[in-house]
Amino acid sequence: MAFPEEVERLHELVERIVREEGSSSERFGLRFGLYPLWAVEKARKLLELERKREPDAELGPSESSANPKRR
Repeated sequence: MAFPEEVERLHELVERIVREEGSSSERFGLRFGLYPLWAVEKARKLLELERKREPDAELGPSESSANPKRR
């Protein structure tokens, strides 16, 4: 299950995509919380690409995930 921050980010991104690329009826549907499937899929792909581009938050720029004490 997705984290609440991810869900909120997904909703924001879907709404922006529909406002920019959607038809007038799709934009009207946003008032009622209706999201077209194509926009949700596009937003998920964009978020997935965004996650892949971000470095691991737990590691610093010069840190390694290898544990030197276990060698």
